[in-house]
Amino acid sequence: MLKSVPRMDGDITMKSYEELLASLRPIATKLKTNIFPEGQKYGLLSLLTTDGEYASYIGDPLYHYKEPVPPSDYEIQNPITDAMTEPQRKAIETKTRRYEQDYNKFMATTEKLRDAIVEAVDEEHIEALKDPVVNYDMVAPYDLLGQIIKRPYCSPSWKERS
Repeated sequence: MLKSVPRMDGDITMKSYEELLASLRPIATKLKTNIFPEGQKYGLLSLLTTDGEYASYIGDPLYHYKEPVPPSDYEIQNPITDAMTEPQRKAIETKTRRYEQDYNKFMATTEKLRDAIVEAVDEEHIEALKDPVVNYDMVAPYDLLGQIIKRPYCSPSWKERS
């Protein structure tokens, strides 16, 4: 378990939930990214917040969380063609490499947050999201947090994201 994330034994209070959230924020904001709006400032904080909370941080009331696509899908959406000039090709290659780096940050941070949450709480609070084969590996941090306090999800469940 990460030392900075408090263990929440027994019943979860709003105070202990807020302490957990506060300890997760530095993990989410450490790595800067271009995947989410204002990611250079807030990193991957959107992994822990509702759409409304993140929208208020970035000053965009229309913000809605969108799961980043894997780099292979990104390359399909941004193909290099024979008709492109060398500078155009290089620009797309650079943008694709940058996206791949950002996506890797997203995946690593998602895993760190998920592992920290799973380690921080008694399983009874999150077991409804546990898969018999992959455990919590496909569950988003936001969904784990939602399960802990039984809040309605603002993002699709992990089953719908697959």
